[in-house]
Amino acid sequence: EDPEGAVEGIVRRCNAEKLMEIYEIAHYDSPSEFLRLIAAKRGCLGPHGVPDKKRAARGVLQDWNSGKVPFFTVPPETDSR
Repeated sequence: EDPEGAVEGIVRRCNAEKLMEIYEIAHYDSPSEFLRLIAAKRGCLGPHGVPDKKRAARGVLQDWNSGKVPFFTVPPETDSR
C-alpha cells in the first residue's frame, strides 16, 4: 500500500554507497532524496517535471524483490570452544 515507506526501510538498512553504485546516482541524505534521484534518473516525472516518488518507489521494490539490491547482515560471532 505504501511503497515509499517500504523503500525508506530498505534505504535505512542498506549500504548507501552500494545503492549509489547500483542506481548510478549522487550522494543522498534521506530516503526522500534517494527516491527523488531515482525518479529523475528513471524519468518518473509528473506534471511540470515533479519527481513521482511513488512510481520510483515501486521500481525500487521490484528491484529489491528480484535481487538487484543486495542486503545482508554479518552473522554474530560464536564462541569457538
